[in-house]
Amino acid sequence: MPDDALKHELIRAQTEARLDPMLRLRRRQFLLLGMLPVYFFLMGITMVLRGSAIYDLLMPLTWVVFVLLFIQVVRFAIDYHHETIVQRETKKAMELERLRLLHALAYADDAVTIGEKAKYGVSLSDDGELSGEDEETQGKPLRRNVAHQ
Repeated sequence: MPDDALKHELIRAQTEARLDPMLRLRRRQFLLLGMLPVYFFLMGITMVLRGSAIYDLLMPLTWVVFVLLFIQVVRFAIDYHHETIVQRETKKAMELERLRLLHALAYADDAVTIGEKAKYGVSLSDDGELSGEDEETQGKPLRRNVAHQ
């Protein structure tokens, strides 16, 4: 029972560690998509108010938002690249685990050997009839060959 609890905690920690970069990527995506309308709104207002006194205040703000937007794009690209690397490593780890389990299954001690024959079998007699080799049908044909009739 304690072994199951430790395994559960290990799986939970691995899952949380796996979800952290993905959640960070989603936050960056949300921030980036939230900043785009703000930048376009500021650009529109700046174009409309060109030549007025408030234009001198809006233009530096527009540049600040543009720089912040550019930083968000770069951070999003870096996080996306990191996420694809993590996904690739996770797929490799899953494939290695699958191969390990297949290897363990193939070489298990209690596995049935391939050369082992079934306990009861059916054979074909010289005259083309099927005959069973279990106790009930010992020596009796199971089915008659209709081609020889």
